[in-house]
Amino acid sequence: MYHLIMIINVIITCIVSLLFSSWFAAGFISESNSPETFVAPEFFFIMAVWAIGLGLYVVRAIVKSNSPALKLSLTITSLLLMWGALPIGAELVTTILLPLR
Repeated sequence: MYHLIMIINVIITCIVSLLFSSWFAAGFISESNSPETFVAPEFFFIMAVWAIGLGLYVVRAIVKSNSPALKLSLTITSLLLMWGALPIGAELVTTILLPLR
């Protein structure tokens, strides 16, 4: 039952993160005179943050540990990273990557 809930969570968070990161990368709701589809591709960094959360979930599923504290901490961290990918990734992009542009 746990894995089914996590797989549903992965699918939902992936769709949300992908939709928002592509919307941000396309220039939000502003019009662009550029022929490029993605005027700010650094916003796809949001998907990298989401992928780290997914990686922690995969590690939690693979590791055969008897420590409930380890399993719980990996689960909570992966959930926080997957659901927090949008605010964490957007904050990292706007404070670190965009000023370097």
